[in-house]
Amino acid sequence: MTGTSLDSIDIAWVRETHAGGPVEVLAAIHTPLSDSVIARCQTVIEGRPFTAAEFSQLEADYTTDLLDGLHQFQETCPDMAPAVLGCHGQTLFHHPTAQTSWQLVNPHPLAQSLRCPVAFDFRRNDLAAGGQGAPLAPLFHCMHFAREGESVAVLNLGGIANVTLLDTPGAVRGFDTGPANTLLDQWTQTQFGARYDHNGHHAAQGMVIQTLLDAWLDDPYFARQPPKSTGREYFNLHWLETRSPTPTSNYAPQDVLRTLVELTTVSAASALPADLDILLVAGGGALNPVIMASLDQQTAALVSTTDIAGVPPQDVESTCFAWLGLACLDQRRLATPSVTGSARSVILGVIAPGY
Repeated sequence: MTGTSLDSIDIAWVRETHAGGPVEVLAAIHTPLSDSVIARCQTVIEGRPFTAAEFSQLEADYTTDLLDGLHQFQETCPDMAPAVLGCHGQTLFHHPTAQTSWQLVNPHPLAQSLRCPVAFDFRRNDLAAGGQGAPLAPLFHCMHFAREGESVAVLNLGGIANVTLLDTPGAVRGFDTGPANTLLDQWTQTQFGARYDHNGHHAAQGMVIQTLLDAWLDDPYFARQPPKSTGREYFNLHWLETRSPTPTSNYAPQDVLRTLVELTTVSAASALPADLDILLVAGGGALNPVIMASLDQQTAALVSTTDIAGVPPQDVESTCFAWLGLACLDQRRLATPSVTGSARSVILGVIAPGY
């Protein structure tokens, strides 16, 4: 899969511990997307004109990038013989109130190359059942990170932040809390010329601008009750400027970046129960010490990455969609109503047959 941040192709090879149960990660890898694919995906996400021919070529080139990553992975795991490939693809547009969400990928070359079925298009059946189509990771979090007798939350900090609340035995609730790396990365790219803020270097040199933070947090999305989901088509640099009381150019770039960190952590922390015991953090944001320190200040819970639960933070989403691929292959209905708001439990994804 590739996430909202468009930072890498994430691949995980997993094995079920028992039928329908948790999985263990056997191997994982992160390979780059080509610069051309990243640039064209950003063009589409930003709503700029794109022809049908350009869309078709982008799908082909994106799928080729996935194949290159899979072939590289196969070189390190020559014994891999997957029962199914769960492929999320790249989200180009997500508008749940209009019951539409588009994940770019052509699954058929993948199925032919790996000689196995491919599960893909995970969101639209949930949308058709009245759900948001996102987030889907809480279904995986419930299976793998719940701890008996403890209130646990899982915060995934990809492009968008989503939280899973595992504070009631046997129950799961989850939703998108707001932006995470999508705004941090876009600001870093435009202001510092780097793809992302490595180790929070620039944010660590900044200060929180309270007037900016208050204005951003006043956006109605943060007060909306779940189920709810969002994406880069909403939280982007245009949103940043229109929600700011004065132009962001009036402030030091590192101060804006540090304030964006606070936006991520404050909006996420406000979704957590007061009696939370453990906050497990996943996604690229878990590797940013400024984000982790801010989260530690925002909650009294123990804050750690998902490493302590056996899954490295950067492998959680690829492991999730491998697990969802197995569920799709088995035609298992998943407990989507409490997460996405769907009217009924649904099978997520469809199968492209193997060779």
